[in-house]
Amino acid sequence: MSNINEILAAILPTERVIYTGKDKPRTYCTFQRVLENAALSADDTEKQAQITYRVTLFSKTDYESTLETIKAALVAAGFYINAVEGEDYETDTGYYKIPITVQTIKS
Repeated sequence: MSNINEILAAILPTERVIYTGKDKPRTYCTFQRVLENAALSADDTEKQAQITYRVTLFSKTDYESTLETIKAALVAAGFYINAVEGEDYETDTGYYKIPITVQTIKS
């Protein structure tokens, strides 16, 4: 499994949790780990963990092709797309915000 930061950063500017760059690009994303739990246990020992991440795409332009590129790259790296949630428009910043929930299994 590839590192989620490396996958996303190969597509667009990416930071963990909060984008801290001085000049925010027109399109960028953030990600954060939201949950980790046992996916497989044996003999009272965790053998595999299921990790859930929230990826949030921010864009001031039409984001559909970027969204599809992100999804395809994550799936190719072994992640599962659980949901692409409803878009939101931030009137104060001019960004569309699109949350994506993904999961992976770690051995």
